[in-house]
Amino acid sequence: MPEMDVALAETTIRTLQELLTDRSLKNGQHQGVHDLAGYEQLYTTLLEIRTAIIAFASGDLAYKITKKGFVPGSIKALQGALQHLTWQTKMIATGDFSQRVDFMGEFSESFNSMVRQLDESMHKLTVSNRQLEESQAHIRESIKCAKVIQSSILPRNELFDELFSDWFTLYRPCDIVGGDIYWLRKIKDMTLIAIIDCTGHGVPGAFMTMTVNSVLNQVVNTFCSDDPSKILGEMNRVLKETLHLRREGDSLVDAGLDIILCCIAPDKRTLTCAAAGLSLYLHRADIVTEIKGDRQGLGYSNTDLHYCYTNHSVDLASGTKCYATTDGFLDDNGGEKGFGFGRQRFKEMLQQNAHYTLKEQQNIFEETLLLWRGSRKQRDDITLVGFMI
Repeated sequence: MPEMDVALAETTIRTLQELLTDRSLKNGQHQGVHDLAGYEQLYTTLLEIRTAIIAFASGDLAYKITKKGFVPGSIKALQGALQHLTWQTKMIATGDFSQRVDFMGEFSESFNSMVRQLDESMHKLTVSNRQLEESQAHIRESIKCAKVIQSSILPRNELFDELFSDWFTLYRPCDIVGGDIYWLRKIKDMTLIAIIDCTGHGVPGAFMTMTVNSVLNQVVNTFCSDDPSKILGEMNRVLKETLHLRREGDSLVDAGLDIILCCIAPDKRTLTCAAAGLSLYLHRADIVTEIKGDRQGLGYSNTDLHYCYTNHSVDLASGTKCYATTDGFLDDNGGEKGFGFGRQRFKEMLQQNAHYTLKEQQNIFEETLLLWRGSRKQRDDITLVGFMI
C-alpha cells in the first residue's frame, strides 16, 4: 500500500477514535480525510451518536437524533424508553403504583419489585394513618369532654357578681384542658377564693385539678372554713397521704400544687390569706404591694407533712383591688430576648392600669401579654384573677 494511503488510513482511524475516547474534539480533526467517499456521512453520524449519548448521560433526554440507520434507531428507541421511564417515575411519585417497566432485563425486574414494595408500604401506611386519625379523633373528643367536666368545677360568673363589686378572670390553659383552676365559695359570712396551679398541664394537670378541687371542698366542709393556714395545712396532709404516686422510694411523678387562698370578711372589710408558691397583689392608695406566700408547695414529696403555712391579714380600704396569678403569666416568654414577663413588669402593668375598672383591665392585661409574647407559643397554663369587695 502506498505510503500516502497508509497515512490517510491512520489519520482516518485516529480521527474516528477521538470521537469515542476524547472528552473534547479539536478543530480541523478531519483535515485531509474529508474527501474520502462516505467519510463525511460516517463522521457526522458518529458525532451525533456521541452527542446524544453524552446528553443522555447528563440527564438531557430531549436531544433530537436525526440520523437514520440501525444504531441511531436503536439509540432513539432507548431514548424513548428512558423518556417513558421518566414519566413513569413521575406517575409513581403522584401515587400511581400500577406502573411497570418491560425493558432492560434485570433493571426491569428490580424496578417493578421496588414499585410493588412501595405499593404495599403505602397501603400499610394509609391504613396506619387512617387508624391514627381515628385514634386522634377519639382523643380529641375525650379531651373536649374533659374540658366540659373541668369547666363545670369552675365557679359561675353569677357567684362572682354576688360576692364582688368588680372582678375578672383571665383563664387560658396551655392546651384544651390544664392544671390551673380558680375556686370560689361563700360559707356563712365568709367569702373564700383560691387560685391553684397543679403539677403539669394538659390532661395530667386536669386530673390533678379535679383531685385538688375535691380535697379543698372536703376540707372547708368538714375541717375548717375561716383559717387559710389551717386549710392549706390540712390539704397538704390529705394530698400527701392520698396521692399514691411514690411508693418505697420509686418516684414516678412528684405531684403537688401551688396555691393562694383568701378568706374575706366583707362586713369587716378584712382579708386573711395564706399561700404556697404564689403571691397576692394589692393596689391601694395608688401603690402596688405584694404579699408573698411560703415557698413550700402542697403535696410534694419534700414538703413537711406538718408544715404550718403563714397567715397574712390586711384591711381592704375602699377601692382596694386584689390580684392573684399563677406563674404561667409571669414566666411567659417574650420581648426581644425571649425573657419571661416577670414580677416587676407585672406590678408595673397593675400600676399603670389601676384607673381602669377590673372588667376593663382583663382585656388590657391579655393584650399586654399577647404583645409581649409575639409569635412565640404559650408555655404554661395562665390564670389571673382580680377582685374587689
